[in-house]
Amino acid sequence: MTLDDNTKSCKIGDKEIPLTKVEYKLLSILLDNSGRIMSRKEIASLVWEKPVSLRTVDAVVSRLRKKLGDTYITTRFGFGYGVN
Repeated sequence: MTLDDNTKSCKIGDKEIPLTKVEYKLLSILLDNSGRIMSRKEIASLVWEKPVSLRTVDAVVSRLRKKLGDTYITTRFGFGYGVN
């Protein structure tokens, strides 16, 4: 998977995956912190400028999994999310 910061696009192989602004930002943050699990609270503070429900983070991660497949984003129950 590759992200292009210039075009704000995501590709898996040759296939372009359409992402919303929030999905792109969340995925970019996870990739920038690859190899570590980030808490939902930490993710929320980096993605949104104002406070949001932690369930909002879960909803965006769920949408990303539907678009990207289950193999890219890791859930560490009780801790948060990361990328493989």
